[in-house]
Amino acid sequence: MTKPALVRILSRLFALNLLASALTECTWLPRHRVLLTHHWNDTNYWRNYYLLETASMVLRIAGLSLAALYFWNAGPKVMRLFMSPDTETKESAPTDSKRGVSLA
Repeated sequence: MTKPALVRILSRLFALNLLASALTECTWLPRHRVLLTHHWNDTNYWRNYYLLETASMVLRIAGLSLAALYFWNAGPKVMRLFMSPDTETKESAPTDSKRGVSLA
C-alpha cells in the first residue's frame, strides 16, 4: 500500500470519527431546545445559560461537520499535513533507472 493511499484511509477514518462526534452532539439538541424554550420568557441567568449552551452546541456541530468534510476529501493539504516533506520529494523526484540515484 502506498503512503498517499494510507494517508487517505487514515484521514477518512478520522473524518468518520468527527462525524460520529457531531451526530452524538445532535442527540443533545432536543434537550437544550426544550430547556431554552422553557426559560425563554424569563430574563434571568438560566435563559442566558441555555441560550449560550445551545448556540455553542450548534457551532460545535457545524465545526465538526466541516472538519469531517475537509478530512474526508483528503486533498493535497491533508497529504502535506500527514506526510513528511522529505517523503514527498523522494517519491516525486525523478531517478536514474540504471543507478537508482535521484536526479533532483
